[in-house]
Amino acid sequence: MRTIFQTKILNDYRSKTPRGFYHWLRGHSGVDCDYRYENLPSPVSGEIVGIMNQNEMGKVIYLKDFKGTIHVFAHMSVISPSLHAKIKRGDLLGITGNTGSRTTAPHLHYEIICTKDSVAKPSPFDLIMIRKELPFKGFNRNPIIYLAQLYEEYKVPIS
Repeated sequence: MRTIFQTKILNDYRSKTPRGFYHWLRGHSGVDCDYRYENLPSPVSGEIVGIMNQNEMGKVIYLKDFKGTIHVFAHMSVISPSLHAKIKRGDLLGITGNTGSRTTAPHLHYEIICTKDSVAKPSPFDLIMIRKELPFKGFNRNPIIYLAQLYEEYKVPIS
């Protein structure tokens, strides 16, 4: 199974393309990774706090890490764990896909939702990326940078 760090980024955090998909100021709330109907290993340990079938993002997994940050995995074709399952880094989350109305081809949409309690120093810029939808409120940050910093802080090799 390829990790998020081993896949190509198709559409970056805060990207404004494709035109009309995203808010004119905030842009893309996460990153789109080049997974095409592939097994997806969890990048972090935590608990599954939400499994939903949403109109735009299709089948979605919400995983809360030990800091309280929510990791969002969208457009899944198959979701393996059940709600409230305890997940370890590397466990199978499911198979990526092309579900939902806001997708142009098979891929993984990966984003994180932080809170003031889950990050050391929220910046004024974070207020631009506020997230109010569903029961998961907070703000988005670049998930690749967040994950790299988390791995560095806890001496987890990026592989």
